[in-house]
Amino acid sequence: MPEPLHPFAEHLAKLVWQLVYRPTMVGEHKASLREAFMVSDTAVVSVNRADLVEYVNSAGREGMDRSKLSPISELANRMASHSVKMITLTGRPAASEVLSVARALAAEGVRDDDGQAFDMMLLDLESSSIAVVLGRDNFVRAATPPIAMPAISPDMLGASGASAFEISSAGPAPTADPKSPQEQRHQMIVDALQRPGRARALDDLLIRLRGGARPEEAPLLMNEIGRRAEELAREGAWMGVLEVISEMMSPDYEHDRDFERAIGVQLRRLAQPPTLRGLAELLGQRRDARPALHRYFSYVGDAAADALIDLLVKAERAKDRRAYRDAIVQLPSAAKPLQQLLQDHRWFVVRNAAELLGEMDVKQADAALVEVLEHRDVRVRRAATVALIRLGTPRAARTITEALRDADATVRLQAARGLADSPNPRAAAAMLSALNDEDVEEVQHALMIALAREGSANSIARLIDETKQGSLLNRRPLGRRLAAMAALSETQHHDALTTLRALSRERDREIREAAERILAAESSHAMVER
Repeated sequence: MPEPLHPFAEHLAKLVWQLVYRPTMVGEHKASLREAFMVSDTAVVSVNRADLVEYVNSAGREGMDRSKLSPISELANRMASHSVKMITLTGRPAASEVLSVARALAAEGVRDDDGQAFDMMLLDLESSSIAVVLGRDNFVRAATPPIAMPAISPDMLGASGASAFEISSAGPAPTADPKSPQEQRHQMIVDALQRPGRARALDDLLIRLRGGARPEEAPLLMNEIGRRAEELAREGAWMGVLEVISEMMSPDYEHDRDFERAIGVQLRRLAQPPTLRGLAELLGQRRDARPALHRYFSYVGDAAADALIDLLVKAERAKDRRAYRDAIVQLPSAAKPLQQLLQDHRWFVVRNAAELLGEMDVKQADAALVEVLEHRDVRVRRAATVALIRLGTPRAARTITEALRDADATVRLQAARGLADSPNPRAAAAMLSALNDEDVEEVQHALMIALAREGSANSIARLIDETKQGSLLNRRPLGRRLAAMAALSETQHHDALTTLRALSRERDREIREAAERILAAESSHAMVER
C-alpha cells in the first residue's frame, strides 16, 4: 500500500470535492471543515500535489476502491488547474482560512495564468498560517506576517521625500542606524509597509514604489499599493487610481520576475467592472490621461472591453462616444462582444458595433455583417456596407455588389464608393447593370468612377458611350456626360484620350471646355513626369 497521506490532506480533499460536486450541502461542508481543522496542529503540515498524484496511482494499482480515491484525485487536479504545487500550514490556521483555501481550490482555474489568480485570492485572505508554492518557477507566497512595526521617521527618509509620509507621534524617532544606505532603504520600505493604518497619502505609496525595493519585498509592497488603489476607487479618485496604475506599469519594474508577477496580480485585481467604468469615464474628460488608460485597458483585455462597450452603448455625449470608440478599436478582445451586439434590438447599438468591427478590421465578422445588410434601419445598413468595404474579404466583396440594389440611395452610394476605392474585377458586371437603373446623379457618378478604376475593356467602352449626347428622343443629361468624361480622365486608356480629344471639338460649349480642361491637365501632368 502507498504511504498514507496526512489526515489534513484527506479532509481538505473531501471538503474541496464537496464544494465542487455538492455545493448546497452546507452541513457536509461544516463536518469536513471541522475534521480538517481538528487535525491541523501547530506542526508544519504540507499538501504536495506530486504526493497526491503518486498516492492515487499507487493506491489504484493496489486495487483500492476508486470512489475513495476520487476526492484525492480531485484535489490534485484542482491544484494543477490553479498551478499550485504545494500548500503548507506553518501554524494552526483559523477554520475560516481553511475554508477560504478550499473554496479557492474549488473555483475554476484560469488557464495559463501561472497561478496568479490563486495568488490574488490568497493575498485577500491575508493568512498568517498558510503558504503556497505556485507556478513553473516555484514562486512562494509566504504567510502574511503580523503588522507590528512602528511608523517610519523623517530621519529614515532623508531629504528626498520625508513630507510624503504620515509621521507617528507614538514615540521618539529611532536613533541613527549604522547600516549601509542600501540596508537603510530596505528597512525604510519594510517599516513603511508594516505601519498600521490604511489611509496613506498617494505620495507615500509612490515613494515606496520608487524606492528601489528588493524582489522579496515585491508581494507585500504591491499588495499594499493595490489596497490603497481600491480605496481611491471607492472614493471616486480616478486620477489617483490611474496614477498608481501608471506607476505599476512603468518599464522600470520589468527587470525582475517577482516584481512583474506581483504587479500583474494587482493590475488584474483592480480590473473590476466598477473600477474600469470609473477609469473609462476619464477618457471623455481628460485627453492627457488617454495614453495611460489605453495601455491599461489593453493589458486587462476582456474586462476593459466589456466596460467600454457598455459605456459606449449608454453614452449621451458625442465627445464621450468618440473617446470610448477610440479606446475600443485598440482592444482585439472587443471583437467578440461587438459581434454579439449586431443582434441587439437598438439600431444605434448595431450601427456602432458594425462601424467598430470595420475599423478594427475584424475579418471574421464579415458573415455577421452581411446579415446586417438586411436590417430595417438604413443607418445600420450604411454602416455595415462601409465595414464590409473595409474588411475586403471575398465574402464582403461579393456582398457589396448586392448593396448597389439597396432601396436607399445613401447605401448604394457607399457601395459604389467602396468599389471605387477597392476595384474588384468581378464586380464590373454588377456595376454596369446598376448604372442602367440608377437615377440618382451622385450614385451614377460614383459608379462611373468605380468602372474607370476597374479599367476593363467593357467598363471603358461603357464610359465612352456615356459621354455621347444620345438620340434626339433620348438625350443624355449634361451632368451624366460630364461625369463620364471625368471618370475617363482617370483611366489613362488610349481610347479614353481619343474620346476626350474628339469631345474638345464638341459643339456644346460646356462639353468642349470640360474636355479642354481635362486634356490640359493631362498634358501638364505628363510634362511634370518627364
